[in-house]
Amino acid sequence: MELITADKLTYAAFADMIDDYAVAGTPFLGITDPSLFAYFVRTCVKHSAGIGLSAKTSPYTRYFLTDETGAVFAQGDLRHRKTQHNLFFAGQLGYGVPPSHRRCGYGTIMCAKLLEKAAEQGFSSLIITCRDDNLASAKIIEKNGGILLNKIYNKEDRIDMRRYQVDLLNYAK
Repeated sequence: MELITADKLTYAAFADMIDDYAVAGTPFLGITDPSLFAYFVRTCVKHSAGIGLSAKTSPYTRYFLTDETGAVFAQGDLRHRKTQHNLFFAGQLGYGVPPSHRRCGYGTIMCAKLLEKAAEQGFSSLIITCRDDNLASAKIIEKNGGILLNKIYNKEDRIDMRRYQVDLLNYAK
């Protein structure tokens, strides 16, 4: 399994992933139409360069966990800089697994690969957050060395969050 960026993703793999989310009734980033592929790729490239983002976030790179056929098993973001919003609510990385691939270990693999990327980029530690009721994500973070810092209430989204810190010494190559 390898990580690729959006500009390396194929239309077919994107369409399959969109359909996977749609069948489960949970659109991928609100996208239900695979014909938005080119727009999606352009947006990912812009966001990686810091273009078109809200003031509270930072540039990020979106990665996809794929196999030799190009099929997507997970996706995630690595945020390039620390911001208050990232440190307390969004986390410095995030990931998701298409519904048909959940409970197969791909979230754990994706998180680990994003942590490796962060170590390669010079981060010594990262904050990862998840909803307090998202026990699957909490387990993924803990399997990847996350230490629970605290639980906080996100007033903007009206949800309880868990904040973890991951030391990246074990991920440095």
